[in-house]
Amino acid sequence: MQIPKINARIMQIIDYKSNGNRKKFAETIGIAQQSINRLFNIDNRTKKYPVATTDMLIAITEMFVDINARWLLTGDGKMLQVDNLQENQLTYNLIQEIKDLSAENALLKKENSELVKNK
Repeated sequence: MQIPKINARIMQIIDYKSNGNRKKFAETIGIAQQSINRLFNIDNRTKKYPVATTDMLIAITEMFVDINARWLLTGDGKMLQVDNLQENQLTYNLIQEIKDLSAENALLKKENSELVKNK
């Protein structure tokens, strides 16, 4: 039996936020460690994996505001959400770096062709 996808996503968050330490993660979100541990073990009574409770999901999204709640619930998108301002700044910085590298490349090509001529 395969672990439910939402439980697997919670494990990804535990790995990312607490270096895989379930106890630390449970303390951080204010949920009993036993409740977290149960998500990753088949219940002997039902022979199924338990799924995360609403309280767990709310605790995760309230404590870790950078976690994309849509991703957590559905798997759509990326685990971390980046606000538009931050995303725009990253894009601008990358464009600027590309322009700088392009200018440096053009200068190096010119220097290289002059060196070849003077040989």
